Amino acid sequence: MIMDLLLKIRGGIGMGLSWAVVAFLLGGIPELIGNIWPNSVTNAVDIWPAALAIPAFFGGAGFSIVLALAGENTHFEEFSLGRFAIFGAIGGALASSFPALLLSLGLISPNVPIGQITLALLGPLCVGGAVAAMITLVVARMSENRDLLDAKRDIDRLPVRD
Repeated sequence: MIMDLLLKIRGGIGMGLSWAVVAFLLGGIPELIGNIWPNSVTNAVDIWPAALAIPAFFGGAGFSIVLALAGENTHFEEFSLGRFAIFGAIGGALASSFPALLLSLGLISPNVPIGQITLALLGPLCVGGAVAAMITLVVARMSENRDLLDAKRDIDRLPVRD
């Protein structure tokens, strides 16, 4: 029971870190564009990699929680891309509530109403979570199929006795 919980926590952290690394790398693109061709869009945020990686971590962890609850004892082949996208969008919605959590803990004091911040984050994080979840499912299916192919090669090498 405790080991299962610890494995799920480790999986959630791993999923969050995976999404954060990809978002960090993608954040380098507008950062590079803004350094080469300064413009008002890329100058709106000074540190694009961190601005994308932090919400991606919480979105990935939220997606992992949704997947653990809704997809227990289910293989990747049984999930549709649409269902995974919904799970990712819910994970993004959970990530958009993170500023409200910080406010309730007294760790931040925003200049604008917290509902306005949460609603501003809700759309982009839901869409980003849905896209990231679909990519995660495609990669998971590819790796699962590759493992089966590798196992088949190992079985083919076994000596057969007549």
